[in-house]
Amino acid sequence: MDGLLADRAAEQHGVFTAAQATANGFSDEQIRRRVESGRYVKYEQGVLIVAGSPRTRLQDIACAVLSVGSRAAASHRTAAELWDMSSRPTGKIEVVTRRWRREHRHFVVHESMDLQPSDVETVRGIPTTS
Repeated sequence: MDGLLADRAAEQHGVFTAAQATANGFSDEQIRRRVESGRYVKYEQGVLIVAGSPRTRLQDIACAVLSVGSRAAASHRTAAELWDMSSRPTGKIEVVTRRWRREHRHFVVHESMDLQPSDVETVRGIPTTS
């Protein structure tokens, strides 16, 4: 189980969701114990980071996208950054999703009722608007 989850996290810059861990056979108790032992670090909204994974801009973007939900994607200037359409980081991370519960975050969340699965591609391991 640990190996499968580690592979998934590696694809997502050291980040994974509690739902992904559960899908790989972990119980909530097993996840909690790994957080308590320091193997995983809680980010927010069911998102965890493998302890010791390098902190990068891509990891920050993956955390933001995964914390919004399974139908979210990096968008706007952040999408342009991932698509190499910008020569430098674009500042605040921007994410789009169909519906969003109003919470204050350290990144921008846009809502779009027109967002379709065909509008999202995985770029550098991160769901991103096309």
